[in-house]
Amino acid sequence: MIPLSFPQLRLWFIQQMEGPNATHNVPLVLRLKGSLNTPALRAAIDDIVDRHEALRTLLVDTDGVPQQLILGIDEAKVPFDLVPVRENDLPGVLESAIHHPFDLAREIPLRVSLFELGSNDHVVLLLMHHSGTDAWSFSPLMRYLSEAYAARV
Repeated sequence: MIPLSFPQLRLWFIQQMEGPNATHNVPLVLRLKGSLNTPALRAAIDDIVDRHEALRTLLVDTDGVPQQLILGIDEAKVPFDLVPVRENDLPGVLESAIHHPFDLAREIPLRVSLFELGSNDHVVLLLMHHSGTDAWSFSPLMRYLSEAYAARV
């Protein structure tokens, strides 16, 4: 086990006080037009999680001491929901998904929802908890995802 960094300790403490919530969720929403290879997208996301320990890290309490628990590659499974949705229902469904209450001790700080509006129209929600990302990370994350998806296709 690894001690928490000061920012992680702050997030862990807030969750102890408030319980799981969506306050520190960081959504990244992408509209994709054209054909999409869903298995390749899922595999590309797994590749990113395999590569970046922060996306496989739980914040756990061990005998009253908060610590990082970095899951092994085989243990860290990204929740990936495929949701057929109509265009007029998308805002409400997306809003609901963005407010998922992460439990930092039990789930990795990333989940994915793929909203299917048609065979060539999708919205991808990469929902991350701030314990696993920051605003600076978006650009590299998108580059890694693009490269991993292209390699998987």
